[in-house]
Amino acid sequence: VGLGRAARRSANLRVRQPLSELLVRTPAGGDELRALEDVLRDELNVKAVRFLGVGDELVEYRFKPNLPVVGRKYPKRAILPCGLH
Repeated sequence: VGLGRAARRSANLRVRQPLSELLVRTPAGGDELRALEDVLRDELNVKAVRFLGVGDELVEYRFKPNLPVVGRKYPKRAILPCGLH
């Protein structure tokens, strides 16, 4: 709860403002924290608590090429959508 309050304080979010979800990364076998899910939800004013494993990613990257630029530089490798030829 202390770490959650510190995170809210660093993001300038008061505890009175409800959050939709709390993400908790647990080490292998973090069952002790799962038993305290209700306490975390009440003390930090969140609607849901989601526990992440050690290998779970928090960020997903997607790259979208700038087709007009890529098409000029690599015309045979760039696949242009219909209408941009």
